[in-house]
Formats: sequence, structure tokens, C-alpha cells
Amino acid sequence: MKIANVINVRSLELVLLTLLISGFILLGLVIGKYQLYPRFLNSMSLQQVIVEGRVNTPLESIEAALRIDKALPIVKWDMHAALPRVEEIPWVKSARLRRDLATGTVHVRLAERTPVSIWQANRQSHLMDEDGKIIPVPLAGFGHLPVLVGEGAPAQLGRLMEMLESAPEVKSRLVAATWMGRRRWRLVLDSITRGTTVDLPEAEPEKALAALNDMIIQYNVANPAIARIDMRLRDRIVFNIRRAR
Repeated sequence: MKIANVINVRSLELVLLTLLISGFILLGLVIGKYQLYPRFLNSMSLQQVIVEGRVNTPLESIEAALRIDKALPIVKWDMHAALPRVEEIPWVKSARLRRDLATGTVHVRLAERTPVSIWQANRQSHLMDEDGKIIPVPLAGFGHLPVLVGEGAPAQLGRLMEMLESAPEVKSRLVAATWMGRRRWRLVLDSITRGTTVDLPEAEPEKALAALNDMIIQYNVANPAIARIDMRLRDRIVFNIRRAR
């Protein structure tokens, strides 16, 4: 029994000694990790840039705005200074930047401005976004968008686009919209020269658009034979037939 008790004590001492040594080793590894990890981050340069939400924004514009020196550690890149530069790009409405120091990756998430029309004023044409603001970029590639005309029209564009969402047939065929006398819309469908002109009322134009949308679907009222549809009167709709040439 005495020998057995001695053996148990020695075994316990051996276990405690093993745990103590293991603890010192683990502590050394942890300390080493916290010493080496900052060095690793300080040496990690840019590996890649991931851009989300990009449709029209040129990649070279994003790269120029970020101003990342690939020779420097990514941890030294000023992300907060880069954000306003990215948001100054003409196509960018808002942006979010994030960097992954462990992988050397910069994440760019864009919310772009949506081009919806071409505003013509003073013999100049401008690409317009859904908020009625000019997008200062070349017009090439956007000739399919409806033309916007009339004093004060940009300020009313957002409301017009909102109403057109409930009249998809009209929206798909719209080629021009004129803000008349700063109070009502005149639309042209299908063609500037041979299309149908529609005069919307000043009051409740959204209801007139809904009715027009239904008439186009059911009766094909927007066709080359009909030159104009006047919806300004409360009790009637006037159709002007195009004369045959």
C-alpha cells in the first residue's frame, strides 16, 4: 500500500509538471501570435478590389478615386478619405467601403444613379437621373431614353416616373414628355414624328395615365392612325385622327 501511495504521488507530480510545461508553451505561442500578427498586417499589401452594384461606373474611375498605393501596406490606406472621392464620381449616388486586412481585399459597394431621360434645354442635352438631376456624362448609348422638355421639367421628373410605374404600357412606349406651362404633361408615344400625342390633365394625371394604359391594352388607341388624345376634359376624351397622306 505504501509503495502504491508513493507511485500515485509521483504520478501526480509528473502530471502537474507536464501541465505546467504545456502552459508555458501555450503562453509562448499566444504571445508570439500577438507579436507576429501586427507585423503580418503591416506587411499585407492590396491583393484585390471587389466592386458590387456597378453598372455604368468605369472601373478606372473607381481605381483613381480609391488611390491605393499597392507598394504600401493596406492598413495604411486612408479609407475614410477615399469615400467622398468615390461618391464624387458622376454615376455614384452613394458608396460604402470596407477593407479586409487579413486578405488584403478592398470591398466597394455602389448605389448608382439611374438614367431615365434626356433633358433638352437651351439647345443642349443632358442625361437625367430618377431624381431629376443631371448626370454629367456623355450621352452615347442612351439615345433610347425619352426626351424631357419644358421649363421646370426636371423638378417634376421624379413624380412623372412614379406615376408611370403604374402605367407600364405607357412607360414602355414613351419617347418624349413636355412639361406644359409648368402645370401639366404632354406625352408622345412610339415616335416623335408619327407617334401619338397625349395631353394629360392638370388635376389627377395619375388617374388619366391609368385609364390611358387600359385603353392601349384593350383598344390599341396609341397607333399611327391616332395623332392625338386629349384627356384634359373631365367628361370626355377627344381623339384626333391622323390624315392619310
